[in-house]
Amino acid sequence: MRSALARFGLKAKRKSEEDQSLQKRTKDDEIDYAPWRSGTEGDGTAPQLNGTRYFSFEELKQCTHNFSENNEIGEGGYGKVYKGYCSNGVVVAIRRAKKGYSWGRKEFQSEIEVLSRVHHKNIVSLVGFCLEQGEQALVYEYMSKGTLRDNLAGKGRMHLD
Repeated sequence: MRSALARFGLKAKRKSEEDQSLQKRTKDDEIDYAPWRSGTEGDGTAPQLNGTRYFSFEELKQCTHNFSENNEIGEGGYGKVYKGYCSNGVVVAIRRAKKGYSWGRKEFQSEIEVLSRVHHKNIVSLVGFCLEQGEQALVYEYMSKGTLRDNLAGKGRMHLD
């Protein structure tokens, strides 16, 4: 009987420690993630990552004429891709997550960090991101010669170096 009580007590203690660890990780994730939402200096802006910048959701709506169907250039499992025109004249491709589709905070942050480090002449660069009002979007440089799929299929006859 004592053995059973000891095992039960040990199991309860482990469960409590696991719960506390999970709560701490959740809080740590929020703390780690906070600079993305509030800036590193508390100025309300997100940090710059190797040329990658934060776009507000309002900016993306303006770039795409409120995500107009006329600006839609593709669709995938993640969501739709729109052609956007920034106020400074730069043309971008905006990959907007579907409603209800949501990466976790850490996954979205990791995606941005990785993509902001990748620079190659044959790979589109990440220009920026948006994480606001329940929206997740990645902003890429716009490639005017069509999709990789079209070019690999021979429609565009693009030459990759």
